[in-house]
Amino acid sequence: MVGERQPEAIVILDYGSTSAEDKIEFLKSQSIMMTTPAVQNDRFIVVPLDDFFESSRMVTSTTTIARGLHPEAFDV
Repeated sequence: MVGERQPEAIVILDYGSTSAEDKIEFLKSQSIMMTTPAVQNDRFIVVPLDDFFESSRMVTSTTTIARGLHPEAFDV
């Protein structure tokens, strides 16, 4: 289970009728997820589903996730 693994960050795919914000609020409302570092530190990385399809847009999603995980590496 995700909560038991204590993730430092969570990638949220933004697609469908449920908004990314609603997905995040759902995770925050779950007792097992409330204790994770990702939720406690509000480390959610939102990526549009289109960026995950095999295409040149995968570079965009990779950059988005990298910035979310290691923002200090992008501070220039």
